[in-house]
Amino acid sequence: MTLRGARDGDRLDAEAMFSGRSLLLTIKMRFAIGAPTTLMSGTWVRTLPDGKMETGSMSARSVSFTGGQNGPPSIGGTFDLLDAAGTRKYRVVLPLLEL
Repeated sequence: MTLRGARDGDRLDAEAMFSGRSLLLTIKMRFAIGAPTTLMSGTWVRTLPDGKMETGSMSARSVSFTGGQNGPPSIGGTFDLLDAAGTRKYRVVLPLLEL
C-alpha cells in the first residue's frame, strides 16, 4: 500500500493505492480539516485481472487526522467503498499514516 497527499488550508487531498496478486485498488479522498475532520468526497477504482474496472464512491465510518501545521499531516480511518447503486462492496481500514 502507498499513501500520498497534501494539505491545503482546511482541505486535505489523499490517494491510497493497494496492490496484490492481480489486484490494483486506488482510492482518492478529499477531507475537510476541522473538529472533527470529515471525508468530503471519495472515489475508488479497482482494476481486475482481465483489465476491466470497477468504480464507485466512498463513505467514512471513522476518520483520524493529526498534524499538518508544522509538519506533514497524518490521516487514517475506516471507509466503505460503495458500488454504483450505493451498496457497500468493500471496507478499507487505513492506519494513521503520515503523508
